[in-house]
Amino acid sequence: MIIAPLITLAAMANAADLAPADAGEPLAVRAGEHGGYSRIVIPNAPETWTLKTEGRSVTVVFPNAAQRLDVSGVDKNRKAHRVLNASSKPTADGDELILTLNCDCKARAERSEHNSLIIDIFDKQAELLVKQKPASPSKKTAAAPPTPSRRSPSSDELRAARDRMIALLAAANDQGVVALRSKAGQPVNLVPDYANDGASVTPVANASYGTGAAPDLDGVSGSASCIDPVRFTVAAPGAGDIAYGDIVELRQRLENADDAGQATLEIALGHGYLRLGFFSEAAALASAPDKAAAPEFMLLGGLAALGRSDSPSAKAKLEPFSACGGIYDLLLRAASPLASHDKSYSNAQYRTLNTLPKSLRGPVAELLALKALEQENSAAARRLYDIAAAAYAGEETPGLVILRASLPDDGSEDHPPRDDRTQEKLAVVAQTPGPYRSRALGVLAEEFERKATIAYDGFFDDLAEQALISAASRGEIDAAISGAKALAAAGRIGAAFAQLRSVREIAPQTAQAAGFIARSMIATAMASDEPAQRLAAIDYYFEYTDLFGVEADDNEMRLAIADTLASMGAPKLAARATSQIPSEQRADADMIVANAYLSAGDAAAALVLANKNPDHDGFGEVILRAGSMLDDKALLRKTARQLLQRQKMDVHNTALLWRAEEWRSAADSFASLPAEQLDIETASTYVLTVLKTGGKALPASAKQVLSANKNYARALEHMFTKAPAFNFRNAAKVDAFITGVSWETEFFRRGMRDE
Repeated sequence: MIIAPLITLAAMANAADLAPADAGEPLAVRAGEHGGYSRIVIPNAPETWTLKTEGRSVTVVFPNAAQRLDVSGVDKNRKAHRVLNASSKPTADGDELILTLNCDCKARAERSEHNSLIIDIFDKQAELLVKQKPASPSKKTAAAPPTPSRRSPSSDELRAARDRMIALLAAANDQGVVALRSKAGQPVNLVPDYANDGASVTPVANASYGTGAAPDLDGVSGSASCIDPVRFTVAAPGAGDIAYGDIVELRQRLENADDAGQATLEIALGHGYLRLGFFSEAAALASAPDKAAAPEFMLLGGLAALGRSDSPSAKAKLEPFSACGGIYDLLLRAASPLASHDKSYSNAQYRTLNTLPKSLRGPVAELLALKALEQENSAAARRLYDIAAAAYAGEETPGLVILRASLPDDGSEDHPPRDDRTQEKLAVVAQTPGPYRSRALGVLAEEFERKATIAYDGFFDDLAEQALISAASRGEIDAAISGAKALAAAGRIGAAFAQLRSVREIAPQTAQAAGFIARSMIATAMASDEPAQRLAAIDYYFEYTDLFGVEADDNEMRLAIADTLASMGAPKLAARATSQIPSEQRADADMIVANAYLSAGDAAAALVLANKNPDHDGFGEVILRAGSMLDDKALLRKTARQLLQRQKMDVHNTALLWRAEEWRSAADSFASLPAEQLDIETASTYVLTVLKTGGKALPASAKQVLSANKNYARALEHMFTKAPAFNFRNAAKVDAFITGVSWETEFFRRGMRDE
């Protein structure tokens, strides 16, 4: 890692500017994300400051200013994605602001017009600006269509781009990444023979490879639209070590080339960049507005996008080569966001993959390994992982970290099992913006489900804030679903529902899985003893009703929600919850809504629903409750007769008649009940009902049940005993009657409670 030098900047404020904040008041440090860069803002900062960068650490010092800093706003929501955490270090002169980054990024600072110190943190990427040779005055060229997003580079920009290229090569040479001379001491010719001869950019058909070392590249179509793989594989001319002198020479030739030869030299330079691993430079060459649609440049752009693991862009650029076969099949398989239906890989395909230069072999094998993992082909994923790891030569890329964390342990010494260091590296990937962030979050979410291990502070915030793109891969979609489950387990129900909706919108094929998870969250909350939890579940159902389908389980959930709403006296919400219930369950839904109306005191509305379902026995209770509320004796008697005729009276409905003091109907209903449905309390109520209707004896079924409690039995049986005449001859009978009355008194005093 190259350590950035100390950069000391002093900004003098205008005399009319506001004075710095009082040293006794901490300055609130704010953070934000602006797409291409992260921004830290210190409002009303001291006039003099110093910025130091070292590795992934950025330090801001305010010399001679006893200033305190409040960094809680940076870490709280992690709005600046490139900042892992922020801290302040007290010194004699004031606090130092220390920013720990999660990327090898650059930092720059400046003072705004409003006295704020602004620190921007951005990726170390710069687009190579290619010098376009001006057209000859004698040639007539059509005006190019306007391209708002691009402009012709200035001379200064061209020199800066070239200087950067030289610096990149020099740094790569110093670090042993690139050899500037071949082992034989001779420069490697990056320009193929067809370029030396001034050949046009017309794609070459499937030519022979000369060396005979290309059986693994067979199968490429000879169509004119298919470019020979010799251009970008190790079989290409000059595919050995790259010589710096060749890059310089080629760029000089490019500057001096006439219009006819310029495109060919640019293609050669672009493929040289690919072999160096300078994918941004290759992409810049390929994206020139006047060349981007040409097959050679489209291929160059697709390969550069693969090198940067930008699958959507790679797929768009490589799609025109889908019929070419051979190595193109592998490239498109790597670029496609959805895994191929073919889960297997042949030995020939592995050999074909190894014909790519290491700079491309690593990212392509990495992408293929991740897709094999999605297809649950762990053997292929492991072999592709090995190819990628060998190509990266010890570098642990985000994709390799995810693969190592996800692949099953095979017991091999070459594949150490997942450990705490792997977990730490996953956490870094999950906190770093990039194409692998969502996958890393998904792996950590699965780990949370298994072990309830929270990977890092702000983990659930990151899960809640991640957003899928329309071209999300299956792995990214699975990761988002895992994230939703982890959020639900952590109690972040709202964020979990939002994540599931996003997944379903991007990938409709996940509707069943998303619905199952959403239904489970609702069921768990509905089963809670806390009313607030149940109310929250109902609220989420109505907000995210689009997540639920027409499956039987979904309808049972809707009925359960409506039943809860009915108990709360919310008939309109209960009706809304059951609006999607199918016709075969419509009567059950109407009965729940009718009970909701009864709970709300609207007996008339309940009867309307009951009249719609005359053949549904469950509405008997609804009608009896409504009749009792309306004090409609005729309705009570009519309903009781109908239920008795259909033998549908039960203990509950009979109790409704009893409470409505409809004694004759209640007595008839009690008489229709089998003895096994009677308990001591019900039997006692039955006896009292018989007394109310002028009965002369204890009913047999009630007597059988009451025999288990002698006090109840003798008290209730005595109620049917006629009082004897009071005279001396009946003294014994009178005493016995008085004793029986005491039993009755005790029965009513105690109530219908068992001994």
